[in-house]
Amino acid sequence: MKIFLKQRQCPGDILMLTAAVRDLKRACPTVCVNVSTSADVLFENNPNIDREVTEGNADRVINIEYPLVHHSDRLPYHFVHAFRKELELHLGLRIPQGEFRGDLYLSEEEKTPHPLLGGVKDYWIIDAGYKTDFTLKNWGHFRYSKVVELLAGKVKFVQIGARESTHKHAVLPGAIDLIGKTGLRDLVRIMYHAAGVLTPVSLPMHLAAAVPTSDGRLRPCVVVAGAREPAHWEAYPGHVFLQNVGAFDCCRKKSCWRSRAAQLGDGAPSDRSLCLHPVTENGETVGKCMAAIPPEAVAAIIAMYHENR
Repeated sequence: MKIFLKQRQCPGDILMLTAAVRDLKRACPTVCVNVSTSADVLFENNPNIDREVTEGNADRVINIEYPLVHHSDRLPYHFVHAFRKELELHLGLRIPQGEFRGDLYLSEEEKTPHPLLGGVKDYWIIDAGYKTDFTLKNWGHFRYSKVVELLAGKVKFVQIGARESTHKHAVLPGAIDLIGKTGLRDLVRIMYHAAGVLTPVSLPMHLAAAVPTSDGRLRPCVVVAGAREPAHWEAYPGHVFLQNVGAFDCCRKKSCWRSRAAQLGDGAPSDRSLCLHPVTENGETVGKCMAAIPPEAVAAIIAMYHENR
């Protein structure tokens, strides 16, 4: 059977699709699979992909989604299960779950240090930005700046982020600035050599688990999450997932899943999905759940990993 999968959501979603393709091929080695996604570069070097399969010659063309997310607060599943379970339904197959991570393959060149870093080693990747559709994931630029300040002289930070109208990133003093300078495969390469990651719930946390390490160890990842999403849906082994679901009246029974801390007035659907308890400090509005996570605690966690590396 030839299967052609289509998925146009964000790169973090596509990374989870790599795991489902891996598990499908293990369950049915004779199936030929190709994909058309918003981030096809995440399938580069992937032995499970057959580029001769096209939308025109495939036996099955599937616009693959992950409706399992709508049940994530009450069912014990992680995002890595979502596409696999949907493929089981589409194909009428039993597909056992594989490794607890996305499925990425690096070239030999990608296993060498990235020239953008100029020989810098033992660094932590830091993603201090957010997208305008989900501003509730924002922790606040000044809090990330405080973490860098507290660890100055100890931990080297490499700041990543896209230069797009829907992505908001401001340079952190003291961090190596790679904002707008990396594509997805550059980010994979930089992640391979990273000692750890600090990020909100976003692509870097999924890459932290999916990109292998040279010695097989778990890559530390500190995720500033608040109360928007359930920990079991997002977190991986080796991650410190800083969440506080249940701490406030807005998330007493489940994660809030709201989109924005304040209206942007752009007419987007997310402008009607607002935080019930926004907090404004230093000119930035974030959710109360995010503001409740102190940068001193985040810095202490990173220092623990750094000192015991």
